[in-house]
Amino acid sequence: MKETNFISAVIYVSHGAVKASEFIAEIDAVLSVGFRDYEIICINDDADTEIIKALHNVRLAHNCGNFAIINMGGYYGLERSMVAGVDFAIGDYVFEFDSVDRDYPLDIIMTVYTTIFKGYDVVAAQKDRKSAALSSRFFYYLFNKSSEFEEKLRSESFCIKSRRAINQAGDYGNIILYRKAADSASGLKRGYVSYEAIKPVCR
Repeated sequence: MKETNFISAVIYVSHGAVKASEFIAEIDAVLSVGFRDYEIICINDDADTEIIKALHNVRLAHNCGNFAIINMGGYYGLERSMVAGVDFAIGDYVFEFDSVDRDYPLDIIMTVYTTIFKGYDVVAAQKDRKSAALSSRFFYYLFNKSSEFEEKLRSESFCIKSRRAINQAGDYGNIILYRKAADSASGLKRGYVSYEAIKPVCR
C-alpha cells in the first residue's frame, strides 16, 4: 500500500545533464512506488543549455503536474538554491538531495522516510565510517570544534524533513545560511541511517 503523506523531493542540479536525467528518473521510480502523491522540484543552478534542455525533457516525460523546474538565473550556490526549492515545496515531508551523484542504494530512501516517524524531525542518510571521505570527516571535525551547537554535525548524502522542521528552521534562515546549522540551532531532533557506499564519489 502506498504512503498517503504528500512528499516533495528537492534536487540540486549544477552540472551533468545526463547524470541529472538518470538521477531524477531513479528518484521518480522510488517515489511512484512508495507514495500516492508527490512532487519533484529540480533546482537548476547552472546556465548550461544542455542541462536546461535535459530537465525540460524529463518534465515532458511526467505527464502530470508533479514536476517543477526552478532556474536560478545564475550561480547562487548549493545552500541558497536548496532554500529556494524547499520554500517552493508543498509536501508534508521534504527530501533534500544536494547532489545527483548517487553512491547509496535506492531502497535507503524509503528507510530514511520511515525512520522519521521514530520521533525525529530530520533524518539523514550518511556513509558508514569506512566509506566516508577523510576530507569530509576532517571538515566536520573542525566545524564542530569551532561551533557552539550542542548537536555535532556530520556528513550527509541526503535527508528528509518534516513540515514542522522546515518551518522551525526557517526562522534561522536569514541568520544562518548553512541549512544543517540552522536545523541544529532550532533544536530539531536529527536521526541518521548509515549505509555502505556502492561506488566511490568525490564529495
